[in-house]
Amino acid sequence: AEAYWYSEQLNVVLLPAWYVPWFRGQLPNTILTNFPLYEPADAEGLPEKLDSFLSRGSPPLVFSYASWLRDVERYYNASIDACRALGLRGVILSEHAPTFDEDSAIISLPFASMNLLLPRAMALVHHGGIGTVAKSLAAGTPQLIVPGIGGDQPFNGKTVDSLGAGLSISHDLYQRDSAHALKSLQIGRASCRERV
Repeated sequence: AEAYWYSEQLNVVLLPAWYVPWFRGQLPNTILTNFPLYEPADAEGLPEKLDSFLSRGSPPLVFSYASWLRDVERYYNASIDACRALGLRGVILSEHAPTFDEDSAIISLPFASMNLLLPRAMALVHHGGIGTVAKSLAAGTPQLIVPGIGGDQPFNGKTVDSLGAGLSISHDLYQRDSAHALKSLQIGRASCRERV
């Protein structure tokens, strides 16, 4: 990987060394720290609607996606179809998600603290942004990454897969058979929680 924004004086990378073992020593004057996991919403707790939903049944699948990515409607429709096909509960975090009846097995909210939600989730499906990856690893929640159009997302998908903390698949595969993709994911607690 090339360093496009590299200072000869000092670089601070907000990733732990175990996440990018190949990176050590590649750039002089570079400090690897840890993931920044602070989230201001943690102090507010989970919304009452979500907390009540979580308390009423089995741990749900959680779906989120970057708000700036296109085609989110198809992504969320595939996610809803997967929940229904597998008979699982779901939480969709997006301003673009449809609303559901009070007694539905799926709930949607514009936002919730991942730090508080993920320890109560079965798995997380998302675009592969490093912040979401880090929070899922910290919670030990398996993740299915459906990378967006570029940036660090494909790399994060491959890294999570190599760590055994989840899988990564393309948009096309996810939209064709989201239920199969989720069945392929080992639903259980990931082993990376102790490292974060």
